[in-house]
Amino acid sequence: MRHDGCVATNEEPESYSKSEMRGQIRKRRAGLSAADRLATGELIAGHIMPIVLERGSSCVACYFSLPTEPTTDPLLQLLWAADIEVLTPRVRGTALEWVRSDSASKCTSGSFGVREVIGGEPVPLTAVDLVIMPALAVSATGARLGQGGGFYDRALAQLESMPLLIAMLFAHEDGVDVPAESHDVAVDAVATEQGVRWIM
Repeated sequence: MRHDGCVATNEEPESYSKSEMRGQIRKRRAGLSAADRLATGELIAGHIMPIVLERGSSCVACYFSLPTEPTTDPLLQLLWAADIEVLTPRVRGTALEWVRSDSASKCTSGSFGVREVIGGEPVPLTAVDLVIMPALAVSATGARLGQGGGFYDRALAQLESMPLLIAMLFAHEDGVDVPAESHDVAVDAVATEQGVRWIM
């Protein structure tokens, strides 16, 4: 999760670039109001739900957003209202486990301040055919800049068959130059307040 030591490697400039990008994006996000984040989340939910329904998805992986992210609450409410099974992540060490969540689920503030469902048995990620992922930025070719922990990349790398991957972010964070490394998993689409961009 972190680069330790002082030995120079070819990966350090790229990692440093990612770190700088994260800092800049987080700073800009912190300047947005709660109303902006909610409005963005509502628009994104309206863009994603038709995809979910058209695909006939019965089980979707989503997440509880951080305070500075486009809120996922409107999307989660729509998924639950449509009787679609929703899995949300919990951090366990360096891995994610997935549990069912619904409007009655009780949550706590888990690792990194992310809401996590209390209780419930873990469900394999193989149960889903669509994953809604957080992101700080996505490139034109689908390279995703995450928070830096590598949790989603590790979880997805274990799957034999990849589900559809959609990243949620603000429109100004889409289509930017994101350094990509060999272990980074690219997304299939980006959902912003302006709509869904499919990556060909």
